[in-house]
Formats: sequence, structure tokens, C-alpha cells
Amino acid sequence: FNIGMFKGLPARAIHLGFALTLAFLIYPISKGKRINFVAIKQQNTWEEESWILEGKKDQLLTEFNNWNSEIKELFNKSEKVNKWGLFERKATKTLINKNIILMGDAAHPMLPFLAQGSCLAIEDAFTFSDLLKNKAIDLSLRQYEILRLARGNKVQSRSKRQGKVNHLSNKLAVFLRNLLLKIFAERTQRSIHQYNVIQEIRRLPN
Repeated sequence: FNIGMFKGLPARAIHLGFALTLAFLIYPISKGKRINFVAIKQQNTWEEESWILEGKKDQLLTEFNNWNSEIKELFNKSEKVNKWGLFERKATKTLINKNIILMGDAAHPMLPFLAQGSCLAIEDAFTFSDLLKNKAIDLSLRQYEILRLARGNKVQSRSKRQGKVNHLSNKLAVFLRNLLLKIFAERTQRSIHQYNVIQEIRRLPN
């Protein structure tokens, strides 16, 4: 989506909107020249076979009919809309089996409510490559699992919890959520990003 009506949006700004079964996120991309959005609807079934489908603007407009005009204008002006399902998976109990190793979504199949799936995949790859520099393969595999299983499961659990917080129904709980987000959202995200892979590797026994 071309930046258009959101031209004044700061280059790093993220805007969120929550409702009982709906959620909305917009953020600038391409150095602030364009806007990307994610619209989420809770539902109990997903019958399409494809991992990703072409979405329909009419369906978006129907689902978000009661939202403000700026959001609906954003939908109308979108160049392309994709649609895919979000599925919860149980936390992984092991990451290695002989010489087979799990990384990325295979290691931590998390919901996207903290936007950390790709970040953890990069951490996984860096961790294992760094371990292999100075250690035997068997030790590298064991230590990779020690580090990445704990990290992945923790972030996966936090992301699941954030998804529940996003769709609260109690008015008092919603008020408190919105207040706390204003105060602690940046700090919460920073606590995830401050994880230092190199420091964690250096703490491991040789």
C-alpha cells in the first residue's frame, strides 16, 4: 500500500487496534514509503488447503465494517491482500535426533503476536554456526538444544499469551490492557530484543 494518507507516520511507528475477535496492525516499510497491514480475525475452522491464499477486499471490509473510515480506506487502496491461517502448536520437547536438527518454525512454531518467528530463526542459525566453530558436532548439537529450546519455548509461550491479551472482552480488563500497553509495550519488546546470543554461548561449559 502506498503511504498516501499515512504520509506523516513516523518511519518506525507501529499502530495497533484490538477488538473481541478482530485485531489490526499497520507499520511502515520501504524506508517509510509504503505501509503494510495485518488484519486478524478469530475463527474456529480453516478449511482451505493452501498455506497462503489470495484475500478479498470485500471480505475485509465486511469483517471490519464498524471500524473507522481510515482503516477501511486503507483496505480499499491496498494493492494486494493475502490470507493465511494461524495455528497453535505445542511447544517442542527436543530439537535434535541423531544428526537431525530443528531450526526456525520447525523448532518453535509460534503464533505471530510478538513478531519473533523470523528473529528466532536467525538466532538459531547463528547459535549453531558459532558453536560449530570450536566444538565437536555432538557437543554442538547438545548445547544448541540447551540454549534454543529454552529460548524458543519461552518466546512461544509469551506470544500465545499476548494473543489472548489482544482479544479481551471484559471492559475493565480492556482498559487496563490499553493503559499498560501505553506504558510497557516498548519495554516488553525491548526485553525480547536484548537477548544476547553470544553471551549465552560464552556461558556454556566447554
